[in-house]
Amino acid sequence: MYSIVFRDGIMTSHITLTPDWINYALMNDITDGSASPIQTVEYEVDSIEELVLSLRENETSDMLRQHRILL
Repeated sequence: MYSIVFRDGIMTSHITLTPDWINYALMNDITDGSASPIQTVEYEVDSIEELVLSLRENETSDMLRQHRILL
């Protein structure tokens, strides 16, 4: 049981640890843990996309070739 105190009153909730609740908690933790790496990849993709769109064709090929080596 836990209580949340508000200015206007108290909200109390009871949690029964069922297999469904445990599964939800595990999936939630996995999802929350993967948010940071996904955001890092998103930023990297955005920066590559900006470079590709701003460079000339021969510069783009060179940049992508170099970046592939770094991966």
